[in-house]
Amino acid sequence: MMYFQVAAWSCSWEVNSAHYMYAGLQNGSLLVFDIRQTVRPLESLNGPSCNPIHTIQSLSHPSGVRTLLSASSVGVCQWNFDGAEGR
Repeated sequence: MMYFQVAAWSCSWEVNSAHYMYAGLQNGSLLVFDIRQTVRPLESLNGPSCNPIHTIQSLSHPSGVRTLLSASSVGVCQWNFDGAEGR
């Protein structure tokens, strides 16, 4: 449960589903939450760097794939969820 010891720098709701929320952490990690299950994050993902994620933007995608852009001082990262997992 190491992710609870790191400060969140940014957050965003999922534009395609009111159930999902994202948090960008000071250590460059991304947490994915589902408000229907609040015991712990659904996912804890390591970012491309250890720099804080200062901006998160959920994107609307016609295929239904959840796509997220995050930014740190290193640059922009695209995250894909629901079958197209990757960065």
